[in-house]
Amino acid sequence: MVSVYLYEMAETMFHRVDFQKRIHEFDFIKGLAVLYMICNHILFDFGIAFYPSFAGTALEGFSSLCRTIHRSDVSRSLTICLCSGVFISVSGALSTLSKNRIKEGLFLAVVSLAITAVSLAASRILNTSLTIWFGILHLLAVCMLLSPLLNKIPVAALPFLAVGAYALGLYFRTIVAPTPFLTVFNMKSPGFYSADYYPVLPYVGFYLFGIFCGKRFYREKRSHLPLLGKKVFLPVRFLGGYSFAVYVLHQPVVYAIVWLLSVLVR
Repeated sequence: MVSVYLYEMAETMFHRVDFQKRIHEFDFIKGLAVLYMICNHILFDFGIAFYPSFAGTALEGFSSLCRTIHRSDVSRSLTICLCSGVFISVSGALSTLSKNRIKEGLFLAVVSLAITAVSLAASRILNTSLTIWFGILHLLAVCMLLSPLLNKIPVAALPFLAVGAYALGLYFRTIVAPTPFLTVFNMKSPGFYSADYYPVLPYVGFYLFGIFCGKRFYREKRSHLPLLGKKVFLPVRFLGGYSFAVYVLHQPVVYAIVWLLSVLVR
C-alpha cells in the first residue's frame, strides 16, 4: 500500500505538463530561478565542496574564483531574492490553485528525507560537509502540508504576517537553540551545519506572500502576461514546469562532473 501511495504522489509531481494551459509567468519565473540555482550549485561544488581537491591543480584559480563569488554578499542576496524567495513565493501562489498540495507535500517530505540520507552518506564517504538537514525541499514540504491552514488566513492579513514571519526569523537567528531541532526556526546551534539551509522562519514569509499574490491576482487562474506563452520562452518555461525533476536530478549530475574533474586534474 505504501509503495502504491508513493507512486501516486510521484505521478502527481512528475506528470506531463501542458504548457498552453498553465500560467506562463509562474513557469517563466521558476525557470529563471532554476537556471540561477544550477549556476549557484556549480559555484558551490567548485568553490566549497571540492575546494581542497583543486588546490595545487590547473583549476585552483577557477575554484578560488567560485569560492569568492559564492561567499560574497551579492551572491547571497541574489540567492535569497532572485532564486529562493521567488521560488518559494511562486509555490505559495500555486497553493491557492492546487487541490493536491497535501499529497505533493507528503511526497516532497519523503524525497527530502531521502536527500538527507544520501547527502549524509556522501559526506561520510567523501569526508566532506555535504549533508542537507533542512534544505529548500524540506521547507516547501512543511509549507505545502500547512497550506490548508495558511490558505484560510484573511487576504488582508497575509502581507503583514509575511513581514512578521521574516522579521521573527531574523530575530531568532540571534538566539542559541537549546536543542538542534530548533534550528528549523533559524536558531543557532553550536556545530550545526546544513549544505542547503532554509529554516521555516523567516522563509515561510515568502510562502505567505505568494499565497497573498495568488488570492489577490490569480483568482481566475489565468496568465496576466500572455506574451510569455510564445515559443521563444518555452525553454525557460520548460525548466519552470519541471522544476522539481530538474532540482532533484541536476545536483547528482553536477556533483559527479565536478568530482570527476577534481580527480582528473590531480
